[in-house]
Amino acid sequence: MAVKNGKPVYIRSQLKLFAEHEGKQPTKTKMRRDESEAGIKEIREQRERMKLKIELGEWIDREEEERRDISKILVVKRALLGQGRKLAMQMAAMNDPRKIQALLDKENRVIIEGFSR
Repeated sequence: MAVKNGKPVYIRSQLKLFAEHEGKQPTKTKMRRDESEAGIKEIREQRERMKLKIELGEWIDREEEERRDISKILVVKRALLGQGRKLAMQMAAMNDPRKIQALLDKENRVIIEGFSR
């Protein structure tokens, strides 16, 4: 039993067990069986969700997803490493640190937006 706003709150599964056993404590074997059945039910639900994703064409191959991730990472890496070369001339002409920061922020936003697409 838990307490919420000063009132007792019961979990539905606890109430069901209580009703089934009229207040008697279930045996360890019964509890293990119930837990096992709940685990099997969850696995079946997961399998059904996976089947549905496959049928809808939403399932993505893990290796394909990893290749996409690596490709995105490489694009961002190149953009960040090339940032100094790209902005050096503009930054050399600036004396105001706030303008330099604004220029870097703008370039970083472009890189991040490109990565998120």
